[in-house]
Amino acid sequence: MYKPLVLHLQQLKNGTTIQKLAKQNAAAILKLLDTSKFVLYAHFLLDCLNVLSELSLILQSRGTDISVAFNAVDAAIVMLRKYKTRDGPKLKDAYKMMDETTAPTAAEIEVFKSAKAKHVDVLLSELERRLPINGNMLQNISLILYIKSWPLDLKGEEDYGDCALDDIVAHHRTVLEAASVQTENVVEEWTTIKPYVQKRYSDEHGRQKATWADILAANPRNKNFAAVVNLLLSLPSTSVECERGFSQMKRIKSDWRSRLTGSNLNALMRISLDSPAVGAFDPSNAVALWEAERRRRPFVKPYGPHLSTKPDTVEDDDEQTAEDYVDDDDALIHIIELSVQPNMFIMILQYLIKLLNSKISSVLTLYSSVYSSV
Repeated sequence: MYKPLVLHLQQLKNGTTIQKLAKQNAAAILKLLDTSKFVLYAHFLLDCLNVLSELSLILQSRGTDISVAFNAVDAAIVMLRKYKTRDGPKLKDAYKMMDETTAPTAAEIEVFKSAKAKHVDVLLSELERRLPINGNMLQNISLILYIKSWPLDLKGEEDYGDCALDDIVAHHRTVLEAASVQTENVVEEWTTIKPYVQKRYSDEHGRQKATWADILAANPRNKNFAAVVNLLLSLPSTSVECERGFSQMKRIKSDWRSRLTGSNLNALMRISLDSPAVGAFDPSNAVALWEAERRRRPFVKPYGPHLSTKPDTVEDDDEQTAEDYVDDDDALIHIIELSVQPNMFIMILQYLIKLLNSKISSVLTLYSSVYSSV
């Protein structure tokens, strides 16, 4: 992007049909772009934006729970703190591109480092203000749910997570007891879960694939601990889903659909927000439900005559074909009715052939009778 921008400004600066003020502005910006401090600062900002962009994508994902969001924010803060004293990958590339004529002086480098540190401090303070992760409850939830952070070997750490789980249960005791959860058994069940995870996912590669759905399914007797895990996983980590819901509502209930009822709007939003993608959707259950509600007769009126995919077989006694209209006095009307139906060309052709055969047979019979009488 840098080279096309410089080229464009050079064209504006040297253009013959460009206004004088535009030429002056282009020359001033081009002069700034050629300075080493601008190039270094732009590449430093690009390093920061890459970190924030990765964090934003994680927070916007529907599979992000509190533990994933907590660790993503913490990782972003750690990376930005490193950029105060270390150069990011983009900034290193900027230093490599400079030669002796464009390289900054020692004094300019010191000024740039000071400005970079101030920028990181402001960025970190705003990030911590908008996404606070210093709460003990968030740390406790992350300690339990984020399996990737568990120690690979629990020898000597048999009590890992016990205190955090005690605090979580105490904080949500009212909700858990209302759901008939035996809170006094949660820590004991947690103690049996840890050895299973250590054996089943013994290395870092296995921990990357570990999910709570698989772990809880393999330990169905630990119902009390499963209730705590399901409660923690259901807690929203961000307001992204709410914002996504408002966007979908605006798209569905537009000015052209002002009379859309609340129940239909709720159903459409549920389909839009909770249903799988179109490519992964299997309509078999929906079609079966539609057919089971009441008897459907899509092959007869008021839907009109329908051509079966197998014209020689009749699947339904109520199905009407073109053969039913052979002796009808209003044959022309039926032909017109058939012509307006989709995919009826073969039916019409069959009907006309049968009608023509019947007329030829009648003519031959009449001719034979007249010839015999003569």
